[in-house]
Amino acid sequence: MPPPASAQAPAAQPPAVAAVNTVPAAPINAPAPAATTSPPEPVLSDADSKGASANPDDYAPAVAPAKNEDAAHVRTASESGLKNYADAQAEPNARLPALRVDLHVYAARPAERFVLVNMHRLHEGETLPEGVRIESITPEGVVVSYQGAKYMLEEHE
Repeated sequence: MPPPASAQAPAAQPPAVAAVNTVPAAPINAPAPAATTSPPEPVLSDADSKGASANPDDYAPAVAPAKNEDAAHVRTASESGLKNYADAQAEPNARLPALRVDLHVYAARPAERFVLVNMHRLHEGETLPEGVRIESITPEGVVVSYQGAKYMLEEHE
């Protein structure tokens, strides 16, 4: 039977070592630790915002809108510099045939471009029965010629 615990000789203990707190060194090429949270955005209270002076330029448009003084203004030329067909047709004593673009297909390859004008399918260089020639098909519309004058015929007309 083993002797009681109080009767046993004390066990030899290793000499006491002073505890030293050490911090492991960071690796040389290690990225910096990412921030876990960002500081909150500052918010003005109602009292702060009421006391701030409002700058009227903050509410002005960056570019002043164009003034349309005449609401019945009629466009007399297209972006290409050609006279708009609808405008020319509306002039007094104009003897231009009535034209309507039913379909306008523009493609990078000229062979793939075509228009339906008055339900006639036409390519560049072809002529309508009314005598209007399709000069070119552009992304904006159709350049047509009639009796020596060129016009821009647009799809929405």
